[in-house]
Amino acid sequence: MEAMRNDSVCSLGSGSKAIWHVNPLDFPFPLMMVKIIVIVLTSQVLYICMRPLGQHKFVPHLLAGIILGPCVMGNDAKYRHIFLGEEANMGLFDTISKIGVAYSLFLVSVKFDVSMLRRMAKNAWKISLASFIFPPIVFFATVYPIFGKVSGFTGGFMLLVLFVGTLTFSFFPVIVQALEELDLMTSELGQLALSSSMFSDAMQWVFSVITLVTMKKDAVEGIGTLFSLLALLAFSIFVLRPLMKLITKRLPEGKEVDQNFVIAVQLGVLVMAFISDIIGMRHTSGPIILGVVMPYIWTRTGSNNSRQDQWRN
Repeated sequence: MEAMRNDSVCSLGSGSKAIWHVNPLDFPFPLMMVKIIVIVLTSQVLYICMRPLGQHKFVPHLLAGIILGPCVMGNDAKYRHIFLGEEANMGLFDTISKIGVAYSLFLVSVKFDVSMLRRMAKNAWKISLASFIFPPIVFFATVYPIFGKVSGFTGGFMLLVLFVGTLTFSFFPVIVQALEELDLMTSELGQLALSSSMFSDAMQWVFSVITLVTMKKDAVEGIGTLFSLLALLAFSIFVLRPLMKLITKRLPEGKEVDQNFVIAVQLGVLVMAFISDIIGMRHTSGPIILGVVMPYIWTRTGSNNSRQDQWRN
């Protein structure tokens, strides 16, 4: 694995470094390609098997992660050393996957109709509040009496709170993926589900900040995260959205959006992901916010396609 330790050696190259002389998995690039191929194949096979059961893509993707992770395949020493060990470049793989998730959620969030959010706000608040309150109560009431009697749980009460937040909340990316697969993104029911999910996510952000403040002796970090998030939201709504509206109004009718504007938005996804990550939120929060505040631009170009198709192209 000496080649893996050398950051300047990324791929096999040509000539004497080909597969005939070295192990390809000793190099970051071939190893990365093998990881991607194995993950995609595993998740797709599971999806094909579970689709008749009515499961959407999130479930087989989750199971693929469990199978290929430390719980199942990771028990094999050779597999663990190659795919999960210190020399497996997991940091690079994790970074690439997070970038993909950021762009994916941005493209989906672009489909969200803010005007429909205003019309459905009353019902969306009720649904999101119910989904935020009742599942954790049921989970907590069921698990708390037996939590202290189960061996191996050493985190105490805060570990139970973490379980509540992880296992009972419906996260926006999961809802989005389900609606996308059912082709309900642009329907009234889909927009209501998205609105409720966004309100629920907002409450989860506040819950996460409160948990962070509770777990740390210094509450400055948690409070700083909360105010930074509010500042990011305010900047996106009152600065970015009007600016993008102004730009789209100047677009000529019947013509495609200027390439520089598209590149700027694509770069903005990375910037928003970076900002949301450094303030203490999930890196996906920024791209979701950017996608939601993105104005409709196809109304200026005379096409019937969705906003998502514009950015995908």
